[in-house]
Amino acid sequence: MPSSRDGQRLTFSRRIGSLATATLAIIITGGCGGSSQQIPKLQSINISPATALINVGEPEQFAASGQFSDGSSHMLTDLSWTTANPGIATISATGLATGASAGTTKITASASGVNGTASITVAAPAPPGGGSGSPSILSDKAYVSAPSHNCKGDVLSPVNPNTVAVINMDARSSTTAVVAQIAMPTNYIPTATAANPATNQVLVTSCSSPTVLIIDGTTNEIVDSVDAPVTNSFAFSGGKCIICGVLIDSNTNKAILDTARGVIVFDPAARTFFGPIPNSLPGENFGYDPSLEMVLNPIYNSGPPGFQIISLADNSTSTINTSISRPDAGAVDTLTHVGVITDESSKTQLLINMVSSPGNTPHWSTFTQGTTCDELTMISVDSSIHMAAVAAEHDQDCLALELLPSIEPAPDSAPGVPDVFIWGHIPQTPDNQAWRFGLDPHAIAVFTSVVNGNHFAFLVDKNANWVARVDLAALAGATPNSKGIDLAPYVAFFQTF
Repeated sequence: MPSSRDGQRLTFSRRIGSLATATLAIIITGGCGGSSQQIPKLQSINISPATALINVGEPEQFAASGQFSDGSSHMLTDLSWTTANPGIATISATGLATGASAGTTKITASASGVNGTASITVAAPAPPGGGSGSPSILSDKAYVSAPSHNCKGDVLSPVNPNTVAVINMDARSSTTAVVAQIAMPTNYIPTATAANPATNQVLVTSCSSPTVLIIDGTTNEIVDSVDAPVTNSFAFSGGKCIICGVLIDSNTNKAILDTARGVIVFDPAARTFFGPIPNSLPGENFGYDPSLEMVLNPIYNSGPPGFQIISLADNSTSTINTSISRPDAGAVDTLTHVGVITDESSKTQLLINMVSSPGNTPHWSTFTQGTTCDELTMISVDSSIHMAAVAAEHDQDCLALELLPSIEPAPDSAPGVPDVFIWGHIPQTPDNQAWRFGLDPHAIAVFTSVVNGNHFAFLVDKNANWVARVDLAALAGATPNSKGIDLAPYVAFFQTF
């Protein structure tokens, strides 16, 4: 005979059994109307923000919402957060990420066997030498040439004063942006500039002269001029040039000149020149990787269409022919050692692995720009966030942003292609003029820099009297559109004279 406690257990068990039966009946019959009701299942997880851009040491709070089988959506709190690479960004149990080092990694939120992912890019100060560019950086100042003529000999209108404008890149208004105007010597038409923060010097070169000017970045005065060993000019689609471009090697403080005789190295401290590098050909818009000591030199006017990898370490030159017909401009992501070359006659780009085994031809992949623009060719790379800004030329107004792969490819393998491609049209200038890019390499269309933690692209218009500053980090968060997006919210204008 069961005890009273056993009776209580039996009664409790019967109640549980009755409750279970009733619950089962509700699930089966659905109560009124007999419709079926089931607990909604989690089907997908969306993370906000989907992409994030922060600096090293900065936080970013992620949140997750769930989509359920009944069509409902609500925020999730009971989930786990992980990062694919804690060396780039860490993440807490509550979804708070912190930048650890430069790069891009994946953030994952998981619940009930369902995963959602987001991307986070961590930026560090941009390594110098990233790509072709006429205006250049010294601390928070940009040096923009304002020539009276372009390299084709056309007089620019309004008539430019042959000066170099010094622009405060973090300025909030056009009226306070230009902090100095550096007058050039008589008949000297400035084309390109290159600034070196380590030596506080700015170099100026000209399409029409072999003379290299040296400016003291502290006083903004010309302190010397030296003639490069070049007497002839190089003819290309945009005109003629004696010195076509200049970049700084941040490791050696020397300058690389792309000239009518090929690539020449200039030592501003000793005022001496070396070169041209054997077998190097004249180009127009080149890139440089200072850690590899390699020049990426697109060519088509001076030889069969292709590019050159020029090593300043051993003074060797490798020439590679390509299928694109007019390789025009080059730049290098100096963190991944991936070079990018654009084609003036198509929307095709080459992404080149600059690291290859001795005797092997560099490997590359191709990428097609998804725009309605023509000649989207002038390029510069912000290596710290693996972003390329690509601008048009020849009276066009298009600009594109490309998020390049953040992983360095293995030697002798082809790089990946851009993960994100966003493009649009530059809006009218404050004086209600349509924006127009000019001929290269006059006022090279685009260069990038990190200013007080901001990542900017700087564009120069056809007449070099307006500079457009584009916020790359903000633009990277825009939604791509096959017809182009409105760039106005991301652009600020500065007048150079």
